Amino acid sequence: MATDFHVLTGGTSGMGLHVAKELAKLPNAHVIVGARKPDQARALRSSVPAEKLTVFTLDLDATASVLLFAESVKKATSDGQLSTIICNAGLQLTGDKVMATSNIERTFMVNVLAHVLLVDLLLPDLKSGASVVTVGSGTHNPADKIAKLFGFRGAYFPSAKQVASGDLGATGKPQQLNMDRYATSKLGAIYQALHLSYEIANGTGSFYAFDPGLMPGTALARDRSAMERFGWKYIMPVLRYLVPGVSSSELSAKALVQHCILRPQHPAGSYIEFTGKLAPRSELSENKDNAAELMSQCRALLESGH
Repeated sequence: MATDFHVLTGGTSGMGLHVAKELAKLPNAHVIVGARKPDQARALRSSVPAEKLTVFTLDLDATASVLLFAESVKKATSDGQLSTIICNAGLQLTGDKVMATSNIERTFMVNVLAHVLLVDLLLPDLKSGASVVTVGSGTHNPADKIAKLFGFRGAYFPSAKQVASGDLGATGKPQQLNMDRYATSKLGAIYQALHLSYEIANGTGSFYAFDPGLMPGTALARDRSAMERFGWKYIMPVLRYLVPGVSSSELSAKALVQHCILRPQHPAGSYIEFTGKLAPRSELSENKDNAAELMSQCRALLESGH
């Protein structure tokens, strides 16, 4: 029986690690994980049987690394087709604005542009009925109560070019502006799934955006202060028992596999939350013209070499 290959852009910690574990349980599954430092992926290697796991180097800060990763995936899957691509790796910065290149802000590079490139490269390798999942966030939605509680004010979309450069037209302190960029990058993930769902309507794959909910304890707060990291890791996880919209890495991983891969119940292009229901979303996130503009800008940047 043919092998089902599942590709994750991150699986060494957090939700990605638990997604890898869930996928490895499936019959005939082989999980391919991108890792910045494969030799340090000890938790992943101890969680997934060696015969069902391949780890390749992937640095989403560099398109050259994405190209090499995609080529490695193609070679490794020459005797089978891809069943799943999950764009789950993400970055949230603090401090001053950081540019990945002269005209591409780093959050956008890692959370959006690198994933657009990878999916476009691997589209020909998808098997019929495959799932492609991008990871959104309630932070994109200015009406999201939990996101507002943590200081997020929603995504901005002045233009695709400005989003790529990180110049959103907003004002505020550097940390606030980086939070805005993160929220906007999650809007970009939603746009990617939305656009591909109607751009590629030949049954090659089903494209979904997934909202894992707030997942305290993950590595997302690694650039925050020591006090913030302590609260995020040890105090905030208790909220999942008390507050709707708060989840955990394990719960969200199981939900992603269940509702976006094994038994999807919503149309392609949907934005699905960890409960299996359609996720609350902003009106901005449903704008197909913006989605097309963003994807066009991403592809133009990639074709030009940035």
